[in-house]
Amino acid sequence: IMSEIDLVNEGVELYNNQQFEDSLKKFEEAISVNPNCKEAYFNKGLCHQSLNDNAKALESFDQALSLDQNYTSAIIGKGNSHLRQGDKEQALSFFEQALSINENLPLAKSGKSLCLYELGKKDEVNEIIDKQIEENTDDYVPYLIKGNILKEENKLEDAIEQYKN
Repeated sequence: IMSEIDLVNEGVELYNNQQFEDSLKKFEEAISVNPNCKEAYFNKGLCHQSLNDNAKALESFDQALSLDQNYTSAIIGKGNSHLRQGDKEQALSFFEQALSINENLPLAKSGKSLCLYELGKKDEVNEIIDKQIEENTDDYVPYLIKGNILKEENKLEDAIEQYKN
């Protein structure tokens, strides 16, 4: 019998190769080996997201959070699910919750920026993304949002600079 860690690792490998259905089976196997494996529930949530099943994704993230309420990956996962459903206010609250646990989460920062941008709160967005760009993040999202804002303000030269980054 394989350990839940081995099963999760196999599942992640399959997930990274876009084999979401097979990946999902590995995470379910991991859960049957150890029902308290939060990583299996979290990754199961990512699979459901990739298969465009937000309801099941949220359910999986909730199961991971029932094992560890401060599991920021699952909180961010919930934020992303709500963002995909167009529920920006709800998504924002999850990204902020994750950042209240750990302020150095690039995915949560980008999620928050995206929500604020889509909610039309440009001043707040600019503040966050300027800080992210200053921190020299590897994440492309802040540059993308910054480019979009500049484009909307008809500052095309500046926008093109941001997209190049």
